[in-house]
Amino acid sequence: MDISSPIRLQRRESSIRGSYKAALEWSYDGENYEPLTIIEITSNGELIANRFLVITSNLQSCSVQIRSSLELHLTTFSNSKDIYLKCANWNETKRLIDHLIVWQNLKPEGILKKWEATSSIVADHTIDRNQLLVCRFKVFGPVPTKNKHVSIVEGPDVPIYPTNNSNVTESWFMAMGALKANGTLELLSESDGSLIFSIDITKLFSSEIRQLDHSIFQNQNCLFLGRINELRVQNTIKTTEPLPTKVKTPPFIIVPDNQTRWSTINRIIIEFPLHIDFEDWFVALNSFARREYFQLDYNNDRLRVSRNVSLDIIDASFYNELPRAERVYGELILWGTPWCRTAIVETKKNIFWKELFQLNLPLSLQYFHVLIKKSKHDDYSPHDETIGVVYVTPDMVKDDHYDSQLSLTIFSNSKEFGKISINLKQSVNYILNPSYFKFVEKVLNRLNPREMIDFIKPLTGLNQDLEEISSIVIDVYQVLGSENAWFAALMESELTPIDSITRNNRIIIAHTANGTTDTDNLIHTKNAFNTLFRGNSILSKSLEKYGLRIGHEYLEKVIGLFVKRLTEEKKDCEVDPRMIEIPNSAEMDDETIKQKRQEKAKDNMKNLVEYVSILWDQLYNTTNDIPTPLKEQWKNLRHKVEQAVEPTDTETPLNALSSFVFLRFICPTVLNPKLFYLTKDHQVGMVGRTLTLIAKILLTMANRSSFVEHKEPHLLPLNTFIDENYEKVVQYYDKITFRKLDFCPKILEMSDDVDRPPLNIPDWIREELPTMPYLIDKYLRLTELVNLIHIHNKDKVTSKPKTLEDLKKSHRIQQINDSNQFTIGVLEFEKEGDGSGSLFDDIEDDFGISEFSDKNEIIQGSLSPSMNNLGLDEDSLLFRKTFSFKELQSEASSIVLKTTSVKALLDAPQLPKQFSSEQWEQYSKECHENAIVDNENKIIYAKAINKSDVLDSSDLSRFLESYETIAKKAERNSVTNSGGALKKSSSIYSLKLGLERKTSLRKLFGKK
Repeated sequence: MDISSPIRLQRRESSIRGSYKAALEWSYDGENYEPLTIIEITSNGELIANRFLVITSNLQSCSVQIRSSLELHLTTFSNSKDIYLKCANWNETKRLIDHLIVWQNLKPEGILKKWEATSSIVADHTIDRNQLLVCRFKVFGPVPTKNKHVSIVEGPDVPIYPTNNSNVTESWFMAMGALKANGTLELLSESDGSLIFSIDITKLFSSEIRQLDHSIFQNQNCLFLGRINELRVQNTIKTTEPLPTKVKTPPFIIVPDNQTRWSTINRIIIEFPLHIDFEDWFVALNSFARREYFQLDYNNDRLRVSRNVSLDIIDASFYNELPRAERVYGELILWGTPWCRTAIVETKKNIFWKELFQLNLPLSLQYFHVLIKKSKHDDYSPHDETIGVVYVTPDMVKDDHYDSQLSLTIFSNSKEFGKISINLKQSVNYILNPSYFKFVEKVLNRLNPREMIDFIKPLTGLNQDLEEISSIVIDVYQVLGSENAWFAALMESELTPIDSITRNNRIIIAHTANGTTDTDNLIHTKNAFNTLFRGNSILSKSLEKYGLRIGHEYLEKVIGLFVKRLTEEKKDCEVDPRMIEIPNSAEMDDETIKQKRQEKAKDNMKNLVEYVSILWDQLYNTTNDIPTPLKEQWKNLRHKVEQAVEPTDTETPLNALSSFVFLRFICPTVLNPKLFYLTKDHQVGMVGRTLTLIAKILLTMANRSSFVEHKEPHLLPLNTFIDENYEKVVQYYDKITFRKLDFCPKILEMSDDVDRPPLNIPDWIREELPTMPYLIDKYLRLTELVNLIHIHNKDKVTSKPKTLEDLKKSHRIQQINDSNQFTIGVLEFEKEGDGSGSLFDDIEDDFGISEFSDKNEIIQGSLSPSMNNLGLDEDSLLFRKTFSFKELQSEASSIVLKTTSVKALLDAPQLPKQFSSEQWEQYSKECHENAIVDNENKIIYAKAINKSDVLDSSDLSRFLESYETIAKKAERNSVTNSGGALKKSSSIYSLKLGLERKTSLRKLFGKK
């Protein structure tokens, strides 16, 4: 056999695809071998001895080590079982290696092992190049020690992968960033435009471009960019692929002189001046990165996986008190470095945090832990001491609709130190290619939103369900550009009962005038509106989330800066005499204490009025800075309420506005700014009390009401302030709902005032990237929606089709892009090759059909049954202006079943029968071409990299050639020494020639 062309054997045996049979010796320990036995590799990957004894049930991704010219050492992937095989001669060894090579490259059971990363779009020379993106931003990374042109600036400590190289200086500096058409990010000096260093984005995976949690730098506009080596190792099949540490990789930081002085640095941090810049760059950088999917070789069906973990760190307690009060915080560690932090709390024994972290994690990350640290100062430091650790294991993280509250042990030096309470929730979604959702998008755009409301209303009984479902639906309508229609339908739906009450009252009043009835049956709309707008509903939750998303930057620049000022000044604003402490009060009589408390309350009232005035003036004078889309919804709400109440009722529409503008938008951020990422720490003590009072005053003023003596007599003096601003409150409502011209100048630098640069990203890449603005994952949200619809579809199909007609009906009509052409969505086996994929084989088995002579007949025949099932025909479909919810349910169930089918295929071990003949031949060729041998004589593969980049390795073909020379020499020596009879030698074993041996072999193989 020609070693330089090992594929030749595979071509001869392509009919059996990986099956193997030969007489071998085998062992589990490499010492005690079983006698010469017929060993088989079945088409399912089983290694069998004597037809019945299963040595191992699967060979996919097994490790193969060449021990000698006749002996191979196999280690199974699933259970790390060691198997030793000894061949009779060198030719048999080569033949066995040829078969094992293809099994090594087949993926084992479990979707995790089907991870693949695509090449960057730069590798596709047919696409248009991205336009240049330029921005001035702040960078943390290595800086040249002698470069005077780099502008060093102050910045926080960076805990993420700090360098241990004393020869490398890292710092924050200002730079001009230029993202070039070849995927290179260049950082240029501000002063002279010289190149500081560059980074090749095309070498990064999409999961290595990450938004940093607000808790790290108290900033949402920070981006991590770098290689995460632990993440790369987790995505490696260690039995068949070289570890990242064994591969030569170019430096992450590329310097102009091509030196490697910064070769130990694998990340930089970028802080953008505006969130709009962050969004643009996050999307643009991801467009150049390598996209990650779960898929099989030669199969176009793939899944993108979104795994969102919600971690709520509630509180902690220590079994023993600390020696003294310490400043304690928690630090979430992923891939060996911190990614989130709780606030610093001073305590001796019990801690309350209530910190919620939303984590977007890859499937490969199974374990993480939380470090409990104590801070020497009021801020975080890389030198803070770790006093405990909490481990989170895979069995704790479950896919659950509701939070799982856990009480976990804190360990210190392997001993139990205390307990920590957390809420943990995971949501994993498997997302098909965007093309599968085109028809769903068309239906949603043409569906009457009232039908969607009627569907989700019964599902929102629990508050958690209400919030989650409302969030999914508003996100879907927003990415489809139909949020106005959705809000209009919600307002109409919520206000219909009020409108009915108003009409009923008019009838009662009319009858009363005629003397036929009285007004006892009148229903007061004010109470109904209070119940409607101050309670939770789909409208309130949707508009609340929409407002916080659209208006977060506004809140950050108004409320955030105000709270920062208040925290720095720390003026006492307590106006309740009962809560004011007087120094040395033990030496005073009660009357003196009372008098001093009243005097202190009077002084504090001045501080409180001053702060309320400052914030109210800022709110009143920045109405022109509030994002227009948000004001449009407030305008529509006011108009809808005015239509539902009596024309003379001017108060109720303003109360409706108050419930959304102040109760749900402004006051919550004043009351708890940290919850909305406006401050670093929880506002407690004096500052927290001041914020509570300010929120209460603003809400009272917004409702055009006043404080009463029997409830809060200490706030009565503020009624003067409220009365003075009554007209301004009404004017404020008129300005934010476009009832009056707003002559206030824009005084805040808002992102929506900045022109966004066009990003020339191919549609097939852009579709899977987060939307701009707001970075909503469009197809994740659509997947969650179709899953929700499918689960609650009473007419859904719960199993695979049982008849050929059902199979035809399961194909869906999909619209291609935005054109008027429709195509039938087909399963993968219908798209590729000769249709001999595994799905096709399963269908043949299900229907008892030996072969399909014309598979196109099935594809073409699926159009009419599917459309008839929907009540459609070919002529009417293209011109339909509306679709029913039943049609959406049918399409949603079809997508869910397709997703389930693809995931089942990815969960199962990969098999040769899933390839067509041509695909198998090409696959086998690639396996041999990419095979190398490492320094332990193990066969591994360099698929996405050059063979020469793998350290301490050699090409398999050359390696076998060297073995072949030794083997043939040993065979010649053996023949010479034995006078023509083959015997065992120190380097090779052979079969003994003779009639008796031939007869025994024929019996083993079952031949006569």
